[in-house]
Amino acid sequence: MADRRYTINAFTVELEPNPAGATGSSPTVGSEESVQALLEFFEEFDVRATFFAADAVVRDSPHLIRRIAAAGHELAVLAPRFHNPLDQLLHFREGIATARSRLEDVSAQEIVGFRSVPPSSGWRSPAMIETVVQEGFIYSSSTVPKQSLAPLLFSSSAKAHRLQTPSGVLWELPLTSWRPFGVGIPSIPTAGGPMLSLLPVWMLARGVEGMNRHGEPAILYVHSWALENPAADYGSLAFRDRLLVYGPHEETLEKLETIFRIYRFGSILEAFASRLTTESNRPPQPRRTSIVRLDEHTSDDAPAPAPSPRHPAGDTTGT
Repeated sequence: MADRRYTINAFTVELEPNPAGATGSSPTVGSEESVQALLEFFEEFDVRATFFAADAVVRDSPHLIRRIAAAGHELAVLAPRFHNPLDQLLHFREGIATARSRLEDVSAQEIVGFRSVPPSSGWRSPAMIETVVQEGFIYSSSTVPKQSLAPLLFSSSAKAHRLQTPSGVLWELPLTSWRPFGVGIPSIPTAGGPMLSLLPVWMLARGVEGMNRHGEPAILYVHSWALENPAADYGSLAFRDRLLVYGPHEETLEKLETIFRIYRFGSILEAFASRLTTESNRPPQPRRTSIVRLDEHTSDDAPAPAPSPRHPAGDTTGT
């Protein structure tokens, strides 16, 4: 096996209920077992990942968030899923502000990262991008490289880049893809997620290698429910849903183990520390929506963990 590279790449987890229905009475029962398996796996390889947590999980399972924070991982906001553009337009600010406030209360970390779902390769509303800046976020990891005929290996949307708004700068950190022929299309999404179970491990490694060769950290991700056993109605699901939601999930950790033995991985704050801490034009007084703090359902029934040595509250260096 090859030695690890010196570049620190970013590994992320999307912490949300299983869209196909988790085993058990609670939407996060199965996810807790899956997350625990991931935490043990990360500890084995000394990886401190970034967990993008959906507000539903933070609200219903605060003890799971505390466990992740106590293990030294970075936490960030996974944006709410909106059923239509009008709901997104009307409730976007409220949704991300509520999610961030609740996550900060539970984790005792300053939350500076954001991810919208699903990742987009197209146009996004400038007003929504500015809202993310106004709510105090420093970076977003919500895009995938565009399928373009640009005669370069990396288009402007494949590398980390700054989005300028009247309220300040937001760093956009795209998920990793691989262009087999070095130029133009096709661009194969090798960041993980559903593709983690569908693609061979050598192809995932080529995606990481292509980014590192150009001095850029790769960003991979996995769903929190990727290690769950199929739900009781697995056989009734459409073939596409079975393939994308579950896939050959027994191979997930085997593929990640191979990748982790070749390349170095950490959190987004570790991988992009120099840019996020020295080049971010963060508003001196970000607009923070005033919302109600934790309700009785999520009140602290146990003391919050001490801030992680790698990610102390208020420290975004990630070192």
